[in-house]
Amino acid sequence: MVYNLNSQNGLTTNHVYCTHVDRLGYLWLGTDDGVYRYNGYDIERYTYEDGLPNVDVWHFYEDRKERLWTKSISPQIGFFKHGTYHVAKMHDYDSTFQIYPSQFYEINDTLTFLNGIINKNGNMTLCLIVGDTIHNHILQYPYLYGSSKLLINDKYILRFVPENTIQIQKRNNAAITINKEPDTVIRTRYSLLDSLSFNHIKGFFSNNYIYYTNPKRKHFLLFNIKDCHDTLIKFKTCDEVVHLCYPLQDYLYVLTNKSVYIYDTLLNSVSYDIEDYFLGAINESTGYTHFINNDFWGKCLSTDGLNTFISFPEKSHFKKIKTYLRGYRLFGTASDSLGFWLNNENNILATVANGTVLHTTRLAPSVNVSSIAQSNSDRSRVFTSNEGFWLDHKTGNTSNVLEHYEHIYVKNTDTTYDINSTDRTSITGGILVGRNAVFLQENEYYICGTGFSGVNYVKKDPGSRTITIEYIYDGRFSGVTYSKKDSSIIAYNKNNIVFIDLENNIKKHLTPNRLKAIGIQSIENIYADHYGNLFIKDYAHLYLYNSKDNSAKRVFTSFNLEKAQVKYCNSKICIAGGFGVLLADVTGVGEVNNTRVFPNTKRVLYKNVSDLQFSNSYILINTDNGFYAIDNGRAAYKHINNNNYKVAIAYEDTSFNLNKNDTIHIKPNTNSLHIDIIKPTGTGELKIDYILNGKRLPKSGKQLVLPHLAVGQYYELTISAFDDVWLGHPVNYYIYVQPKWWQTTTAKTGFVIIGIIIVALIIVIVANTTRKIVNRNNEKRTRERELELKSIYSQINPHFIFNTLSTAQYYVRKKQNKEAENHISRFSELLRAYISSSRNKYISISEEIDNLNNYLELQLNRFDDKFEYEIIADDSAKQLKIPSMLLQPIVENAINHGLFHKHSKGFLKIFFVEEKRKNQLVCTVDDNGIGRAKSKELKTAQMKKTTSYGTILIKELIDTLNKYEQINIDLKYIDKKQPDTGTTAIITIHNYQYVQ
Repeated sequence: MVYNLNSQNGLTTNHVYCTHVDRLGYLWLGTDDGVYRYNGYDIERYTYEDGLPNVDVWHFYEDRKERLWTKSISPQIGFFKHGTYHVAKMHDYDSTFQIYPSQFYEINDTLTFLNGIINKNGNMTLCLIVGDTIHNHILQYPYLYGSSKLLINDKYILRFVPENTIQIQKRNNAAITINKEPDTVIRTRYSLLDSLSFNHIKGFFSNNYIYYTNPKRKHFLLFNIKDCHDTLIKFKTCDEVVHLCYPLQDYLYVLTNKSVYIYDTLLNSVSYDIEDYFLGAINESTGYTHFINNDFWGKCLSTDGLNTFISFPEKSHFKKIKTYLRGYRLFGTASDSLGFWLNNENNILATVANGTVLHTTRLAPSVNVSSIAQSNSDRSRVFTSNEGFWLDHKTGNTSNVLEHYEHIYVKNTDTTYDINSTDRTSITGGILVGRNAVFLQENEYYICGTGFSGVNYVKKDPGSRTITIEYIYDGRFSGVTYSKKDSSIIAYNKNNIVFIDLENNIKKHLTPNRLKAIGIQSIENIYADHYGNLFIKDYAHLYLYNSKDNSAKRVFTSFNLEKAQVKYCNSKICIAGGFGVLLADVTGVGEVNNTRVFPNTKRVLYKNVSDLQFSNSYILINTDNGFYAIDNGRAAYKHINNNNYKVAIAYEDTSFNLNKNDTIHIKPNTNSLHIDIIKPTGTGELKIDYILNGKRLPKSGKQLVLPHLAVGQYYELTISAFDDVWLGHPVNYYIYVQPKWWQTTTAKTGFVIIGIIIVALIIVIVANTTRKIVNRNNEKRTRERELELKSIYSQINPHFIFNTLSTAQYYVRKKQNKEAENHISRFSELLRAYISSSRNKYISISEEIDNLNNYLELQLNRFDDKFEYEIIADDSAKQLKIPSMLLQPIVENAINHGLFHKHSKGFLKIFFVEEKRKNQLVCTVDDNGIGRAKSKELKTAQMKKTTSYGTILIKELIDTLNKYEQINIDLKYIDKKQPDTGTTAIITIHNYQYVQ
């Protein structure tokens, strides 16, 4: 598919030197009348008014900084960036200095080109562009004057001097001056260059090759400067002559009068026959000026008189046909291949199959055909504004629909009318004539009447020669169709759809509001298939409707179907419009597959389609440029990417492409952004819709006008682009408003950190002061606590000593001296242990068990083995610590006041349990003595004094520990109930881990 970009569609000249696709995707054209930038829709022209020093621009060079330099002869040189032309500065400006740029190359950040104009002293100039400033370096060499060529690149300097000599000098920087002897001198052999001279040396290719060419001759030669080897390039045919050759990136392009050859650095080549890609657009006499093969734009061929031709990858399957149907319109189809075309001027009805007119029928001048619907394989019904006809498919003959029928009965809800023959004209004008109909069988059909006649059921009885017409639904409808799968009649107009369930006699009405709710705006046609699918064509889209859940989905969403023709036949849906022809298979409920597109790229062949007739093997369309046919059975289908486009944004001094989900960073108070769509196959007028955070913005074309946006926030931007034949899918991007430095997260974080530091310093100062005060108070409280504990221990120890010595006294009185001695010895050991323990606030349970064992053994001696005891503790619990001297008074009370007065042998049990879940340690002292109540009854004056004193001491110890320590101790006594006797003392130590 070839598109001609010339003076008839946006250019002012037909002489194009070259084309170039920049990094954003724009197509640039250098002409003899300015520079053009093309996005597929709009052509922007740059001339003197835009800063160009010369509008005769023959080439471009795009450097790594995305500057597009122009090549022309002028006192200045400049470049395009972000759509604006900039003139480079001259370090030493000379108004008489002329620039003829050639041989551009880059070394690091320096751009270099050779000025092809030799001054009066025979010297050439090497121009170095650093930043945007040009520095001129004179190349002084005695042989340059009068010599034919000087070639420079980033590795070599080549000087061509008389006597067929090439002098080669290696280089390693951009600012070198040619003023020293060459490294290598090569005396070339020109046995293959009989007709060539230095004037035919064009330049470097891939550093190692020099290419020679003589325009309009068959010679094309490559010379390898490393091994001094000549390579003569041969073309595919012997009658090819060279038009031009030039290097482009890493390839060498050679254009002949028939083909384009592209060589890589290894001299491998691909070729394109010009006639294959630009058939009918150019001829051998055309002057070719440039060729590019671009993945985005396809193949572009520029000429010196016919302008630029763009050959898109899509192959055209359209064949323009000569037919006698000029002035005809399609009014209906039958079966798979028959179409009925009518010429309104002479009222001739033609039956057409596969583009061939089978027969014609001249209708009466008074007949005004509205549509034709197939009745059976042999004939169709012709609907007119005043009478109805049958059309015979084989002969083309017509007959009146009321012929041979004597009676017409009209039924409504309550009454049946018998219409006399004198009334037939009025009744047929509203009902039998109709707009169109669907046939259930030959003598039974539903008709969409004219005016407000609504939908009616018609049944013919040839035997009785009667016609019965039954009113089904009132209203004004433009069409009717039948869904065999659902056994439903569907009547419709622009804003309404009525479903009539024939089996259940149920009617369902879709109002305009309900249609808009599912996306349907304005109905043109409805098609039903045998799967139960319903295709609804509105003004620009095609919907696949599901009547069961009242939902609709768009199909073929990449195509603008406004003014497109839609037809359904034999499980295929066919659409023809300005974009071309689209064909797809309907394979099931809600399933449309195997989509094929025959593109009319950029509406090269035609602009609009008025009629479409298609079958399984043949597609015929009537356009504003005549009739075209597609041999559907032979066409090689190829998937067409209709969404091949780029989004370019220009903001301040930057331009870049946007990809899906990219983020655009803007400054606060930015009012607008320039958005452009680059689509090589763009057709007609480009339109862009913008939605910001779900809110549609006013239409503003390529200028995205922004509302006030808060700094530091992300906004979701949805862009939808479309043109006359293409609908782009909505694509999401993001806009981020960059805050001022003091509004950035870093700055705010810094402010917070500084504030925290200041507050921390204040806190540190206050804390140090408070700590000193608290430490002084804590030291005071600690001294007070220690004094209290020492006071308590000082009372506990004498109390314990008194009770233990009384046992020794008992042995002395009994004159049991040996027992007394053993008792006192064990007592001394126990006393040392208790004294050591009383010096520490806490001892381990293991140490406490040892002390209790010694103490209980002494008590057993005292009470003549009157009781037994048991101490239980897990290995893990033995490592825990408890307050010292906590259990001794309690154990002593259990022995003296419980077990001592028991007539039988008593039992004392002591056990320790760690309850981790409750964060507590439980120490239990259990005896089976007489109990506290019985003990009070038996107490003597001495016993009373002892009991009250021991109880008071343990209470004071617990209160002191709870007051000053982090632990908390509960002491609880449980009196056993009969028949059990005795007392259980439970000491619960909370937060015991603080003393570990």
